[in-house]
Formats: sequence, structure tokens, C-alpha cells
Amino acid sequence: MTLRRLPLAVMIGLLVCLVASPAWTSEKWSTPAMAGTGSARPAEFGRDDPPPNDLCEGAYVIECGDISLSGSTQWAFNDYDLGYGNPCTGWMAMGYDVAYQFTVAAGAVIEVTYSTTADGTFYIMTDCNDVNSCVVGADEFGYPGAPETINYAFTAGGTYYLILDAYSPDEWGEWTLTGTLGCPSGVDGATWGTIKAIYR
Repeated sequence: MTLRRLPLAVMIGLLVCLVASPAWTSEKWSTPAMAGTGSARPAEFGRDDPPPNDLCEGAYVIECGDISLSGSTQWAFNDYDLGYGNPCTGWMAMGYDVAYQFTVAAGAVIEVTYSTTADGTFYIMTDCNDVNSCVVGADEFGYPGAPETINYAFTAGGTYYLILDAYSPDEWGEWTLTGTLGCPSGVDGATWGTIKAIYR
């Protein structure tokens, strides 16, 4: 259970303990840059190199059709965070995250479920440097292991980025992503260039 789901009295007690302890400094709670502000990476002793899809620049491609993926965010960094009160999930996303991308035409539908040992949150953006480009996200449950689901029909074609994330700072988990990416007939597996050519 995360702090956001704890009773108010318990949260206050925890905060008092943290403030009173000299071991917890403001540096402990500092986080890497969020979406729209770059991708600063802290020097953490013992960390392996991050996975290639730690950033959107290296996002792995999801093809039209069935989706069945699994992995871990243990060695990723916190590169993206929509911020509290955002219109996509409503919650922060300060955990370690990885990125996937797909290119679709208008009318495509994605139905995916993200399950992770962390308190998961995930969302879809058109621009990883702009949190306002988020089109849909899910963070309904506030505890580790609860599956989150996105069911969304795209009204505009283009390339989209799916970010698998977690709520709490430095939180990571083993995860699975299952579902389908349904593309309009005739454009399954097409690149954005071929999609544009179809509609010219």
C-alpha cells in the first residue's frame, strides 16, 4: 500500500518520523528530471546500464495485433512523470519507467493490461517531452500487483509512446503487458510513411 492510500493520521505520523530523522534529507527525495525537462540521470553506485528503451528515443516497437510482453524496470530510471492532478491518471509517476512506441492510423484501438509487482501506472503520449500530450492513462489502484487497463480508440493517426511506470520514488517491478493493438483494415503493421501514402 502506498502513502496515498493510508489514513490521514498514519500519513502525518510517518511524515513526523521522516522529518525528525537525520538520515532522511531533501536529497533522499530528489528525483531525476521529468517529462518536458530532459532526462538527468543520477550517479548511483552499483546500477547497471539502463535498458535501451529507458528513454523514448530507444522505445521498442509494438506491432499491430496481439501484445504479450514482460520485463523489469529495475535498471531503468525515472525519466517521465505526468505530475499530480494530471488529466490522464491524476497521480504522480515517480518510479522507474520504460518506453514502447507504435504507429497507427485514426480508428485504431488499443486494449492492454499492465500488471507489475510495483504500484503500477501507465500512459500514452504523442511527445515524451510534453506531459500535456498524454492522451490516455491508467492508475486506478493504489497497491502493488493490481492490474491497470487502458482501452482507447485513437482519433488521430501518428506515432504514440506507451510508458510503463510506477507511482512512488525509485519504485520498480517485474511486469507483464498483455492485450491487443487493433489497426484499421489494410494498415496492420504499416509504417507511418505507408499510412500517409494510403490517405493521400
